[in-house]
Amino acid sequence: MFFTINLRYFILYVIFYQNHLYSIIHSLILLLPFSIILLYLKNNVSSDFIIFVLAINIFFTIIVAVYIKFIDKVGLKLLNFSSFKILVSYLYSWVCGEPRYLESILEYHSVNSEIETYQIEFISDNKKLYLIVPGIHPGPFAPIGSYNLPYEIINFYKLQNINSIVFHSPSSHDVNLPSKEEVKNYLFSLKDGIYISKGSLCTRPVRVCKNKVTATGLKFEDIILLFITFAPYGIEDLPSEIYAYVKEFETNGIKKIILIDSHNALGPLPSSEDVDDLKNCLSELIKKIKEEPAYTFKYNFIQKSFPEFKEIGPAGISCLLLLIDNCPFVIYSIDSNNAIPQFKSCLEEELQKKGLILIEICTTDSHFSSGKVLSEKGYYALGELSDYNYIISKLVGMATKLLDSPLQGFFKSFYCKSNQKILGHSQIDAYSRFLNIALTRAKRGALLLFVLSILLFASIMIFYPS
Repeated sequence: MFFTINLRYFILYVIFYQNHLYSIIHSLILLLPFSIILLYLKNNVSSDFIIFVLAINIFFTIIVAVYIKFIDKVGLKLLNFSSFKILVSYLYSWVCGEPRYLESILEYHSVNSEIETYQIEFISDNKKLYLIVPGIHPGPFAPIGSYNLPYEIINFYKLQNINSIVFHSPSSHDVNLPSKEEVKNYLFSLKDGIYISKGSLCTRPVRVCKNKVTATGLKFEDIILLFITFAPYGIEDLPSEIYAYVKEFETNGIKKIILIDSHNALGPLPSSEDVDDLKNCLSELIKKIKEEPAYTFKYNFIQKSFPEFKEIGPAGISCLLLLIDNCPFVIYSIDSNNAIPQFKSCLEEELQKKGLILIEICTTDSHFSSGKVLSEKGYYALGELSDYNYIISKLVGMATKLLDSPLQGFFKSFYCKSNQKILGHSQIDAYSRFLNIALTRAKRGALLLFVLSILLFASIMIFYPS
């Protein structure tokens, strides 16, 4: 019974109270039935036996309290919060869908940063379409912070009767927003765009490949829009340092270069060789695209949700058709987290059969299901759960419908500056260290407690064998 009291004390502290006094008091409720049993057996149980058992279990309680303190100190030292408070906050978000407690911890350690978001606005016959490249990265996981950012942006513009297509910028989880409040602040900042350029001319797409890297770009007057992919080899998030690199080319009539990380094939983190290849690829592409002739263009777009495809989030699939020099080019943005490596090449082949040319297929890197599914990655990439050939047939069908009534194109471009709290690299590192140390201590401590409990029970058997 005393051993059960200790177990209850541990569980109550870890999961509910994070307070030693409350946990012990509520655990001692078990003494009531134990006292009744003792009264019933008072003639059969000696007082020295009771004292001996009580002493052993008080000693065990002290050891449990030390064990709790041993684990708790990890969180207090690295994050200024009890380890078990962090655990409970995570359980609230994961099990109950209540993010406030964990978001408050994440906000506490967040850092201020100035974020740039790029917008290209297509206007025709009083219809508006925004291409959005946010400086914020979706994540960290559902339902925390900016996990569902692509849908939040699309819904924000939809409330203003504006259609929007959201892409993924070269960025990492360092620029996750820590809370829903910060997401609201970010969306509100998108109303204040700073004008860059406007026009009605566009070049045909230009493509450059180097080793694993493929970069495709087109120039709208004095704005260059670039798509980066490692398909079919695959890569994870591209580093934001690529933005700093291309800014060197924003001269000689080029006002802004906007980068999109297509994020469309599963793979590892980029190596230093990959980044070097990417930089060489981009510099060559920018030089080529500056020499390209420009044409008036037409466009059309469609946006649909596909709840039958479980790896696609609530923002659905967006398809943009650009008719440049009488050639139809297609861009997709799909609310998913990456894609299987062969997806792009298969889609490209099917589009060619219909006379359509793929500029790029992009995923938004949405984390709408991240941490909620039983996979090693914590999510399912596009084509992992559903028949990818069936998805491709839907994508091709969307694009062919857009050929019927293209609109004459005119564009305006803007960028927005947002002062935001973001997770930051140091906080992510701190959580990584915290988990490693806390789990190691928990395992070692649990093993010691198990051995100690066996020894204590054995001592009772030795001293009171009858």
